[in-house]
Amino acid sequence: MAPSRNILPLLLLATLLCTQAKPDDKVQASRDKVSKALQDDEAAWADYVAEFGAGSVMNLVAGPQTKDLPEPARAAAYKNNFKAALREMDKLNKQAEKDGDDVAFGINSHAHLSAEEFAALRATGVRTAAKRRAPRRAGAESAAAASPAAEAAEAAALTSGGRKLQQTCSTSSGQVAYTLGSTVAPAAVNWVSNGFVTPIRNQGQCGSCVAFATTVLTEFALMKRNSIYNNANTDLSEDDLMECEPTLSGCNGAGLNTYVSSVSCRGQSTEATAPYNYADSNYCPAGDTRAAERGAMKTTLNFQWAAVPRSNADLMRAVATAPTQIGVKADGYAFQYYTTGIVGCSVEGKRAVSNHAVTVVGYGVSGGKPYFLVKNSWGTGWGEAGFFRVQKDCILSSKAPYGPFAMFASSPIVPVL
Repeated sequence: MAPSRNILPLLLLATLLCTQAKPDDKVQASRDKVSKALQDDEAAWADYVAEFGAGSVMNLVAGPQTKDLPEPARAAAYKNNFKAALREMDKLNKQAEKDGDDVAFGINSHAHLSAEEFAALRATGVRTAAKRRAPRRAGAESAAAASPAAEAAEAAALTSGGRKLQQTCSTSSGQVAYTLGSTVAPAAVNWVSNGFVTPIRNQGQCGSCVAFATTVLTEFALMKRNSIYNNANTDLSEDDLMECEPTLSGCNGAGLNTYVSSVSCRGQSTEATAPYNYADSNYCPAGDTRAAERGAMKTTLNFQWAAVPRSNADLMRAVATAPTQIGVKADGYAFQYYTTGIVGCSVEGKRAVSNHAVTVVGYGVSGGKPYFLVKNSWGTGWGEAGFFRVQKDCILSSKAPYGPFAMFASSPIVPVL
């Protein structure tokens, strides 16, 4: 018997709801990959090493506990971590499915690290003034104490072209008042597809995330102010920020506003002049080609920035004008194993601790769910080829007081052009 006309609308509605509830193909594929890997974790580990280790676990990102181990011992530790990770991924995926979140947690370039190693390696880049360690030059001075010649050489370098010449920048240099409260933002913005975001980079084993997040802002400002620059020929130097900012933070992390104020104060050189070297340095060149480039870029950028109120609406308005730097809570399984999709409102959002800096580069709607698009600095083997999405317009409640990954635990920062 054919269904009555009264039943047909209900059947159509049920069909539509089922269609909307079905995970995105990429999400489902990532979940299925984990399920398959659990059936033969030895084969899955071999595939993982082939994909992310270039045939050798020595080429995988090394955690603090394993980086100095010989390869066989490191391989054994990584394999155990990986097998345990598969079970955690499966739990996260089942919870996401239960919650109706269209997101997948799965095998990415960080699946071989223990939770502790991941937190120590990746969730250390954002520092408050109280938690920032003593200037890293202190170690060099202690080592040089037994060598007067070395001590004199370092002092001469610092005086005639090093850090002491850069100690005049204020942490509020370039800061202006936030004035976007009444701005009406468009329905969707994507600075990546609009050509104002450069390719994904990898900060490596260095807590330099704030330098990378800030550079997204300065590169955007450069491209917006000067039509000769685009996402193919623009590449400003994170290393220059790390070497020349006054607080000597380097790979130990920095405050969210450390480098935006530094760029406003003294400019930023290019990657070609100061390539990223994944390490600390005690020397900031002055009086040379690189210093001249910084000075010229300071004038070209005329960089100013504002702290954004911690709300969905204000972040949306800020991102509508420019990529916006934020701090997130990154030391959790959900962040470590994220592969694709939109992270739901309640995930990893309970603790008010920002320990990693990233940049929101757009927002939109997918499958009826609004999201923020965020650029990370861990290479293309993590997330959606280096990016991730989190649900927008979350209700900040006692269950999730700071939104996904504690995005609103600190004030975002937007360049003002």
